[in-house]
Amino acid sequence: RGTTTAGSTTHTTQTGHYVKIGSQVSLFFYVVWSAQDGAGHGCIGGLPWTGKSGSYSAGAMMWNNINFDANRPHVVVHQSGNSNVLYLYASGDNNAWDAMSLDSAGNIIGQITYTI
Repeated sequence: RGTTTAGSTTHTTQTGHYVKIGSQVSLFFYVVWSAQDGAGHGCIGGLPWTGKSGSYSAGAMMWNNINFDANRPHVVVHQSGNSNVLYLYASGDNNAWDAMSLDSAGNIIGQITYTI
């Protein structure tokens, strides 16, 4: 996951909802930020439930106003078991996946389903 230097982020929108059926949780979210001064990898914390230990999930996102690494144009949201945080990862052809940093401003619409 790499290192992160905590900073402050100015959010203009933080909204979402979830649907829980049995041990499956589907999250739907929309986040807009206008400034951030942290360093490291992007993440979204405070999920309603901690993921099941040993489980891994990836979900889809749509981005606006974000610069991508040309070698890693495929970006997903990732939830690793025993955590209540989503991490943003990028991957590409013949490249390993890598945790993604955030630009100073942008927005994300996303969805992920994970096991609890």
